[in-house]
Amino acid sequence: MLKLTDGQRAVLVQSFPAVGHLAVGGLVFGQFLRDQSYSLLLAAAGIAIWIVFVTWAVVLAGGKLWIRR
Repeated sequence: MLKLTDGQRAVLVQSFPAVGHLAVGGLVFGQFLRDQSYSLLLAAAGIAIWIVFVTWAVVLAGGKLWIRR
């Protein structure tokens, strides 16, 4: 298990959503700037990456996710 200080955790909590936003911007909305047809697979990958990074930020911040097991 990775042990983080409060400062390290705060930086990661702020950075992870930003990285997720870059993934969505590049893979979902960036496709409109190219000459090829729109790819739903790339769009889904961008949304999945965004979900992963935002989830990590919530978990690192000490929040609880509402996932049933």
